[in-house]
Amino acid sequence: MNTTPSRIGQDNKAGATDALFYKILAKEILASYKRFVVTDGLHKVRNLKNGKSAGFPIMGSATAKYHVAGKDILDPSNGLLNTIAHGERIISLDDLLVAPVFIASIDELKNNYEIRGEYAEQLGQALAMELDRNVLQVIALAARATANIPSDPKANGGSVLDQSDVTNLGDTGESIAEAIYEATILLDEKDIPENDRCIVLRPKQYSLLARNKDL
Repeated sequence: MNTTPSRIGQDNKAGATDALFYKILAKEILASYKRFVVTDGLHKVRNLKNGKSAGFPIMGSATAKYHVAGKDILDPSNGLLNTIAHGERIISLDDLLVAPVFIASIDELKNNYEIRGEYAEQLGQALAMELDRNVLQVIALAARATANIPSDPKANGGSVLDQSDVTNLGDTGESIAEAIYEATILLDEKDIPENDRCIVLRPKQYSLLARNKDL
């Protein structure tokens, strides 16, 4: 004898029988992602509805000078008028970042413990870690890249370590702190606002700093 079961994963008794299940899992994955992601809110985000790249404007800095009565401010020969350089950095979109998994309905029915919550936790963490890794790589590459306004030193990036120093970084809390102090000086010299600054450390480096009471 045949019967008509109530499909709890079906939307309004029509379409796929697991449509609602995927939506619930998606919410759990997003919640897990938000718990693990580190760089969210620490960099500029721009939403694109269409297109494969985005342009970000770059502006040079201005200077201030004392004006002597009688001198024409608009006369370039007097050296008072600012000519601010402009540039643009084009950022291309990456491919879609995904962390897919397939759960066969029959396997889930036969299983004696709940797995969707743990799967959602793992998938959200994987997305967060991969995004953080890519964002931090882009930040490092941008600091080393040649600026679009080479005539303005403040528009250029910079670093406080060369390749030979990388192997030694993390051996002691003092060496990490010294690198942070040098980076602070570099940011000050480029007039970077203090409220926009942050630092991201690996667990070992953070622990070395935290254990040194002198720091």
